[in-house]
Amino acid sequence: MGLRIGLMTLSLWLVCATAFAHGDGDGDGHDMGFIRAQQAWARPSPPTVKNGVVYLQLKNRSNKPDRLVSVSTPVAERAELHKHQMMGNMAKMRPVEGIDISPGALVSLHPGGLHIMLFGLHAPLKAGQHFPLSLEFTHSGKVETEVDVRGMKAHTEKPAGGHHGKH
Repeated sequence: MGLRIGLMTLSLWLVCATAFAHGDGDGDGHDMGFIRAQQAWARPSPPTVKNGVVYLQLKNRSNKPDRLVSVSTPVAERAELHKHQMMGNMAKMRPVEGIDISPGALVSLHPGGLHIMLFGLHAPLKAGQHFPLSLEFTHSGKVETEVDVRGMKAHTEKPAGGHHGKH
Protein backbone atom coordinates (compact mmCIF):
# COMPACT_ATOMS: atom_id res chain seq x y z
CA MET A 1 0.00 0.00 0.00
CA GLY A 2 2.81 2.43 0.93
CA LEU A 3 4.64 1.73 -2.32
CA ARG A 4 1.46 2.40 -4.32
CA ILE A 5 0.91 5.77 -2.58
CA GLY A 6 4.56 6.65 -3.08
CA LEU A 7 4.37 5.90 -6.81
CA MET A 8 1.13 7.85 -7.17
CA THR A 9 2.71 10.82 -5.38
CA LEU A 10 5.81 10.62 -7.58
CA SER A 11 3.66 10.40 -10.73
CA LEU A 12 1.59 13.41 -9.69
CA TRP A 13 4.74 15.38 -8.91
CA LEU A 14 6.24 14.55 -12.33
CA VAL A 15 3.06 15.61 -14.16
CA CYS A 16 2.95 18.93 -12.27
CA ALA A 17 6.67 19.58 -12.78
CA THR A 18 6.39 18.87 -16.53
CA ALA A 19 3.37 21.17 -16.91
CA PHE A 20 5.15 23.95 -15.01
CA ALA A 21 8.35 23.57 -17.05
CA HIS A 22 6.47 23.94 -20.33
CA GLY A 23 4.81 27.23 -19.38
CA ASP A 24 1.47 28.10 -20.92
CA GLY A 25 2.13 26.44 -24.29
CA ASP A 26 1.99 29.55 -26.48
CA GLY A 27 5.36 29.33 -28.17
CA ASP A 28 9.00 29.25 -27.29
CA GLY A 29 9.96 31.79 -24.70
CA HIS A 30 11.59 32.63 -21.45
CA ASP A 31 9.50 32.66 -18.30
CA MET A 32 10.72 35.27 -15.86
CA GLY A 33 7.91 36.40 -13.61
CA PHE A 34 4.74 37.62 -15.25
CA ILE A 35 6.18 38.71 -18.61
CA ARG A 36 7.05 36.06 -21.18
CA ALA A 37 9.40 37.10 -23.99
CA GLN A 38 9.05 34.72 -26.93
CA GLN A 39 10.02 34.25 -30.56
CA ALA A 40 12.81 36.86 -30.48
CA TRP A 41 14.57 37.18 -33.82
CA ALA A 42 16.74 39.49 -35.92
CA ARG A 43 17.81 39.58 -39.55
CA PRO A 44 21.46 39.25 -40.57
CA SER A 45 23.26 42.56 -41.07
CA PRO A 46 25.64 43.43 -43.91
CA PRO A 47 29.30 43.80 -42.85
CA THR A 48 29.31 47.58 -43.37
CA VAL A 49 26.05 48.27 -41.47
CA LYS A 50 26.44 49.06 -37.77
CA ASN A 51 22.73 48.85 -36.86
CA GLY A 52 20.30 45.97 -36.45
CA VAL A 53 16.69 45.31 -35.50
CA VAL A 54 15.10 42.83 -33.08
CA TYR A 55 11.50 41.63 -33.17
CA LEU A 56 9.69 39.53 -30.55
CA GLN A 57 6.45 38.92 -28.71
CA LEU A 58 5.71 39.92 -25.11
CA LYS A 59 2.95 38.21 -23.18
CA ASN A 60 1.71 39.69 -19.90
CA ARG A 61 0.48 36.73 -17.87
CA SER A 62 -0.58 38.80 -14.87
CA ASN A 63 -3.71 40.76 -14.00
CA LYS A 64 -1.72 44.01 -13.78
CA PRO A 65 -0.44 46.24 -16.60
CA ASP A 66 3.30 46.49 -17.16
CA ARG A 67 5.58 48.60 -19.34
CA LEU A 68 8.78 47.77 -21.22
CA VAL A 69 11.04 50.75 -20.49
CA SER A 70 14.51 49.76 -21.72
CA VAL A 71 16.52 47.10 -23.54
CA SER A 72 20.19 46.17 -23.74
CA THR A 73 22.45 43.57 -25.33
CA PRO A 74 26.20 42.93 -25.34
CA VAL A 75 26.26 42.77 -29.18
CA ALA A 76 25.63 46.53 -29.58
CA GLU A 77 26.68 49.80 -27.97
CA ARG A 78 23.04 50.62 -27.25
CA ALA A 79 19.51 49.41 -27.89
CA GLU A 80 16.32 51.49 -28.11
CA LEU A 81 12.59 50.91 -28.38
CA HIS A 82 11.27 52.23 -31.72
CA LYS A 83 8.19 52.32 -33.91
CA HIS A 84 7.55 52.97 -37.60
CA GLN A 85 5.58 56.13 -38.20
CA MET A 86 4.27 57.38 -41.53
CA MET A 87 4.99 61.06 -42.18
CA GLY A 88 3.38 61.88 -45.51
CA ASN A 89 4.66 59.24 -47.93
CA MET A 90 7.78 58.54 -45.85
CA ALA A 91 8.13 55.84 -43.21
CA LYS A 92 10.27 57.05 -40.31
CA MET A 93 11.57 55.19 -37.30
CA ARG A 94 10.99 57.05 -34.06
CA PRO A 95 12.09 56.16 -30.52
CA VAL A 96 9.38 55.49 -27.92
CA GLU A 97 9.78 55.88 -24.16
CA GLY A 98 8.11 52.57 -23.41
CA ILE A 99 5.71 49.90 -24.57
CA ASP A 100 2.61 49.28 -22.46
CA ILE A 101 1.39 45.72 -22.04
CA SER A 102 -2.14 45.30 -20.71
CA PRO A 103 -3.04 42.41 -18.40
CA GLY A 104 -3.25 39.19 -20.41
CA ALA A 105 -2.17 40.94 -23.63
CA LEU A 106 0.22 39.71 -26.30
CA VAL A 107 2.22 42.57 -27.85
CA SER A 108 4.09 41.85 -31.09
CA LEU A 109 7.18 43.79 -32.09
CA HIS A 110 7.32 43.19 -35.85
CA PRO A 111 8.52 44.67 -39.16
CA GLY A 112 6.58 47.84 -39.91
CA GLY A 113 5.56 48.35 -36.28
CA LEU A 114 7.16 48.39 -32.87
CA HIS A 115 10.72 47.03 -32.77
CA ILE A 116 14.07 47.20 -30.96
CA MET A 117 16.88 49.08 -32.72
CA LEU A 118 20.48 48.03 -32.10
CA PHE A 119 23.05 50.79 -32.61
CA GLY A 120 26.80 50.30 -32.91
CA LEU A 121 26.91 46.57 -33.54
CA HIS A 122 30.26 45.17 -32.40
CA ALA A 123 30.16 42.63 -35.26
CA PRO A 124 27.72 41.86 -38.09
CA LEU A 125 24.73 39.70 -37.17
CA LYS A 126 24.97 36.37 -39.00
CA ALA A 127 22.25 33.80 -39.74
CA GLY A 128 22.35 30.97 -37.22
CA GLN A 129 23.84 33.16 -34.50
CA HIS A 130 22.13 33.70 -31.11
CA PHE A 131 22.64 36.54 -28.66
CA PRO A 132 21.22 37.63 -25.29
CA LEU A 133 18.78 40.51 -24.87
CA SER A 134 17.78 42.09 -21.55
CA LEU A 135 14.36 43.72 -21.25
CA GLU A 136 13.54 45.99 -18.30
CA PHE A 137 9.92 46.34 -17.15
CA THR A 138 8.47 48.73 -14.57
CA HIS A 139 6.86 45.95 -12.52
CA SER A 140 8.39 42.67 -13.68
CA GLY A 141 11.97 43.92 -13.54
CA LYS A 142 14.58 42.41 -15.84
CA VAL A 143 13.63 39.65 -18.27
CA GLU A 144 16.37 37.87 -20.22
CA THR A 145 15.76 36.25 -23.61
CA GLU A 146 17.77 34.82 -26.49
CA VAL A 147 17.55 36.32 -30.00
CA ASP A 148 17.88 34.08 -33.07
CA VAL A 149 19.43 35.62 -36.18
CA ARG A 150 17.40 34.26 -39.10
CA GLY A 151 17.79 34.43 -42.86
CA MET A 152 16.58 37.47 -44.82
CA LYS A 153 13.25 35.84 -45.78
CA ALA A 154 12.28 35.09 -42.17
CA HIS A 155 9.15 36.77 -40.86
CA THR A 156 8.66 39.34 -43.60
CA GLU A 157 4.95 39.72 -42.87
CA LYS A 158 3.14 41.13 -39.86
CA PRO A 159 1.97 38.46 -37.41
CA ALA A 160 -1.72 37.57 -37.52
CA GLY A 161 -3.96 37.79 -34.50
CA GLY A 162 -1.61 39.62 -32.13
CA HIS A 163 -2.93 42.37 -29.90
CA HIS A 164 -0.84 45.49 -29.94
CA GLY A 165 -0.44 47.56 -26.79
CA LYS A 166 -0.36 51.32 -26.52
CA HIS A 167 2.96 52.96 -27.21
